[in-house]
Amino acid sequence: MDVNFKYKISNDAFSKFAEVLNNFKLPGIDSQLKMAPEKRKNEIRMPAINIDTKKNAVLFLLYPKKENIFTVLIQRKQYDGVHGGQISFPGGRIEENETLEQTAKRETFEEIGLDVEKIEIIGQLTNLYIPPSNNLVYPFVGYVNETPRFVADGLEVSEILEIDLNFFFNEKNIESKWIDFKNQPSMKVPCFVYDDKIIWGATAMIIMEFVDLISKHNLAKDF
Repeated sequence: MDVNFKYKISNDAFSKFAEVLNNFKLPGIDSQLKMAPEKRKNEIRMPAINIDTKKNAVLFLLYPKKENIFTVLIQRKQYDGVHGGQISFPGGRIEENETLEQTAKRETFEEIGLDVEKIEIIGQLTNLYIPPSNNLVYPFVGYVNETPRFVADGLEVSEILEIDLNFFFNEKNIESKWIDFKNQPSMKVPCFVYDDKIIWGATAMIIMEFVDLISKHNLAKDF
């Protein structure tokens, strides 16, 4: 896979994130619920985890680009499931005989073509239950210290979104929007709006926990 080596950021920046992720209490559900749809807050607070609940892992990837730190999201292709067409982190369901960390890395390779050997996992954010799909999501934070070249999987990914982390630390980018669903009433949700794209649900909730954690420890200045 081709890699653009032009931009690099000192590993010190990523090591600071790792220190905070591993040595301080995570903001947890209090942060996550800031971006949760009002109608689903109770289900998220008291998750109905059962034998049919599926375990998923996603990767919140950090990497240098244009002398800043970026992350990458994907827009999923439209399909009949509840998450069709939505914007999410690379990730998916755990497979037999693999750890959740391995799941996050494998799915990232399958969906956006990033070599798993280049990914350094530096910590985890708080697990999150997704009521509509009965999924329990485990968010991992990782980085690569060079600007990657991503390749979208043609079957699952309609678009790759590379977003400067600074975008998520600007409260002006948070809005409320109505979301339409198949065979369900529309719902008003808090979201990040990026180039007319709506980042909401579990993805926005995971991002908000990271934003609160980094802000609390004054690390936003490092990017």
